[in-house]
Amino acid sequence: EDSAAQEPNISIRIAVGIATIILLMLLGRLCKKKNGSKNGSKNGSKDGSKNSSKNGSEKSKAKEGTCNEIGVTKEKLGRASWTLLHTYAANYPDNPTEKDRKYAIMIIDWVQNAYPCKECMRHFQTMMAKNPPHPYLGSRKAFHRWLCDRHNDVNRRIGKPLVDCIEAEKIWKYSSK
Repeated sequence: EDSAAQEPNISIRIAVGIATIILLMLLGRLCKKKNGSKNGSKNGSKDGSKNSSKNGSEKSKAKEGTCNEIGVTKEKLGRASWTLLHTYAANYPDNPTEKDRKYAIMIIDWVQNAYPCKECMRHFQTMMAKNPPHPYLGSRKAFHRWLCDRHNDVNRRIGKPLVDCIEAEKIWKYSSK
């Protein structure tokens, strides 16, 4: 009985750990792509020279969401998180089991309760209160559309272009090719 009671807690910790690892991996890949560097050089230039900017400081680079020595920005974290969430939803089963639904809820709960950006986490909590995922977990198509709609809610709020939900599913569908 004790092990059954502890199983959800262990599953949640595993899911949070996996989501965090994937998110960090995505952040690393995004930084390398943004900098145009395969070696991930500290200063972000291909030739290893220091970047100098007369009109932009490290702070302005961080505002833009570029990779730099300051660390993870809200923009970089958001891009990596949406990539993780869209990839998960685009590959969610057409006919999910109860376990599949449980894992989807765990990922959503992670964003609501353990997301590194506390302001983003509060906004996500508000969105979930208005549009909970549970009614949309019956199929991949419904779940991905629900997620894409939430992504567009965020983009409207922050003034970014809307995501094309049909294209998004194609973009984030996993292929081993």
